[in-house]
Amino acid sequence: MAPLIIKQIICVFLGAGVAFLSTNIGGGALLMIPAVILLGLPPQEAVATMRFSGMGGMASSVFRFHRAGKVQYRLGFLISALAVIGTIVGALLLTRIDAALLCRLIAVGNLAVLALILWRRSGVESQSVSPLRWLSLPFFSLAGLVGTLVGGTSIYVTFLLVSCFGCTYSEAAGTRKIVGLASAAVALVLFSRAGLVNFSLGLPLLLGTTLGGHFGAIYGLRRGDRWLGRAFTLMVLLASLRLFFR
Repeated sequence: MAPLIIKQIICVFLGAGVAFLSTNIGGGALLMIPAVILLGLPPQEAVATMRFSGMGGMASSVFRFHRAGKVQYRLGFLISALAVIGTIVGALLLTRIDAALLCRLIAVGNLAVLALILWRRSGVESQSVSPLRWLSLPFFSLAGLVGTLVGGTSIYVTFLLVSCFGCTYSEAAGTRKIVGLASAAVALVLFSRAGLVNFSLGLPLLLGTTLGGHFGAIYGLRRGDRWLGRAFTLMVLLASLRLFFR
């Protein structure tokens, strides 16, 4: 077993790398949770610690997206309220649910989203706002619930923001950070009270995600929406395979 200081150094680089990639396209939890488990944390602690450390990347990157005018705050706050409901339920279910079956169901759903993306491919600029967009709102609560348990639901949030609310991929990435911060803050309170957050590894992860989120946002905004759209499609595929064969 590696000494604690070695694990903490690994966590800094792990957090930075995952946050750099996931700031724009999501899916960071699908990479972070297995890696933290390999460092010796039980699954429940890994999930809780990941939720804590992820706040650094979201907080640092949302500032960059804000400066670029890529955050739709009214939409973000509305979705946050719905996602928090799901987050509370998910935090209460964390120690009671069979995550393996849930992961496979999410994988199937992700592949369905990928099929829709490829079918509807029509560029990366803002699409028309769907007249049925309000029917998608309950799915944000579901995203909060599932994201608390296994992560990876930023894929769904991005797809809904782009397809139903007319966001570009960069606007979806920026607005999604508001939702993520609200959900993570609520989950942190609940997980901390249950003693599930491992701060000895969580704090180095937090440092890494803060740095990775900041520079990831700069890189993503410079590359533009076309790159984000392609990267998002690839992440959907990889995340689905990772969940299905978990």
